[in-house]
Amino acid sequence: MEEKIWAKTMLSMYKYIDVISDTIDSLVRRETVGSNNIYGISNTLDALNRVIKLNSRKATLINLKVLICEVKGKLADKYQRFIDYFYIEGFKPMEVANLMNVSIRTFYRLKDRTSLAFGRVLKCLGYDDKKLSSIFRDELWLKNALEYNNDPSMDADLASYKTLKFVSRELKGVA
Repeated sequence: MEEKIWAKTMLSMYKYIDVISDTIDSLVRRETVGSNNIYGISNTLDALNRVIKLNSRKATLINLKVLICEVKGKLADKYQRFIDYFYIEGFKPMEVANLMNVSIRTFYRLKDRTSLAFGRVLKCLGYDDKKLSSIFRDELWLKNALEYNNDPSMDADLASYKTLKFVSRELKGVA
């Protein structure tokens, strides 16, 4: 999978990282409160293992967010502003076009160029497809999002929605 797909996926999922992280925190609280019960040491050890796994996943999310911010910081100002307006703040295409004083057609060109530039910086920093796949190998939701973003028939908002549904189901199965 090329770096542009990773770029699209990372950028489109950025705004959900905090939500997923908060969900993990809730699951950890539930596990730790529920583990101190009458069922004995084995149940407590199982809960502890689930908490460790959840915290490991949260660390992966934090690292993903840090990487996105690092790459964004190395981009040209217009790409940084585009990322801020569209991917982080969640403005609609026409709103971003107005904020950046460009046409809607230029907005879509800029969206594509931003993904390309982001992917190039990822690769320059040593994050090619192989390394990213290895780092995030246990994050099924991210693999799912990659597949959606690699499907040309899939709308970005629908891809994000489907990925969030997947994350919700997956996290419920963890704890």
